[in-house]
Amino acid sequence: MRTIQQTLIIFFICTGSWLLVDNLYYEMTNKSDLLTYSVQFRHAGKIDSFQGPTERYIKNSNPSLYKEKVHFRTGQYGDILPRGGEGQCKILMVGGSTTETHWVPEKERWPFLVGESESLKDKVTTYNFGVGGYNLHQNTNKYLALLQGLKPNIVVVMHQINDAGKAFNGGYYALESVGLYNSYTVNSTGKSAYGRIREAIFSFMPTTGTLWREFRNRATDQRANSTATVKKIDPKRLQAGLRDYLDRLAILSRIVRSNGATLVLVDQVNRSQEMLSDPDYQSPAKDHLLELIKGKGLSVQEYLDYLASYSTGLTRLAEQEKVSVLAANQLFPKLDQNLYDSIHFTPKGSKVFSKLMVNHLEHLKGTSCW
Repeated sequence: MRTIQQTLIIFFICTGSWLLVDNLYYEMTNKSDLLTYSVQFRHAGKIDSFQGPTERYIKNSNPSLYKEKVHFRTGQYGDILPRGGEGQCKILMVGGSTTETHWVPEKERWPFLVGESESLKDKVTTYNFGVGGYNLHQNTNKYLALLQGLKPNIVVVMHQINDAGKAFNGGYYALESVGLYNSYTVNSTGKSAYGRIREAIFSFMPTTGTLWREFRNRATDQRANSTATVKKIDPKRLQAGLRDYLDRLAILSRIVRSNGATLVLVDQVNRSQEMLSDPDYQSPAKDHLLELIKGKGLSVQEYLDYLASYSTGLTRLAEQEKVSVLAANQLFPKLDQNLYDSIHFTPKGSKVFSKLMVNHLEHLKGTSCW
């Protein structure tokens, strides 16, 4: 027994010494610190998990937020499952979190409901390519690299608020601390000893790594408001952001058309105007929105005018490009039971929106699907 103990002690001492000497030698001799640039598309394929909103997210939302855990699954292309319908016509729903409808049970998300509708289920199959936080620039790149390879017949695009938010933070090419919002990722090959050790530990103990990332994300989520700083945004930067957004709409329109598909643009549902202009309306979502606006150094009216410019710009560009537009922002009933903040659907809201989309698709012209 004593011999075994001594052997183990010697083994761990030798292993520890070897690791120490190896890393010290690496630090002394390795002079390379290459920067690599990469683009990674979300969501990953074949996700299968149960997820629920964080405490802070619940705090900043209205009571109508669905708070139970939801089943979140993706297919091999990163589209959110289940797909709706069993028809030959492929409809790709592309957008941010309002397309993703993460905090809605999987069979109540509007892209699925559209495919399962009585009038379309035998004609179409719907793919939910919504990604929370994604902007039009990211999804245009994703469409070029991946989605057009699926040979869709109809592409539905709902993008506005994330693009306005990206303009607030410096534009499409600005690198933010949260990688989700960035057009590309910069990696350094010259990793520190701490970084190498952390990677090794997480590789050998993946469950521990997952639990740590969840804890870190919750901690970051709780600190997010306290680190906000107020800085007045240059109006020229906002106008440049709007131009970049409209340019990408035009590019995507022509790409989709060149591949024989039909594009549908959605004027995104947004009740910021209704919430902020009513002094009697009080809610956690309104308080959170006011805090975000203040954090950008904008007045309420400046914020509302800027959002309106995206809606107006989309409508004008659609007329120029002869693209169909679902005027959801005008047609959708903006009630607490349908939206748990200014833009995100509740399960009831998701159902209401799906009916608007089905009606629009049924009357869509220029498609080979019907």
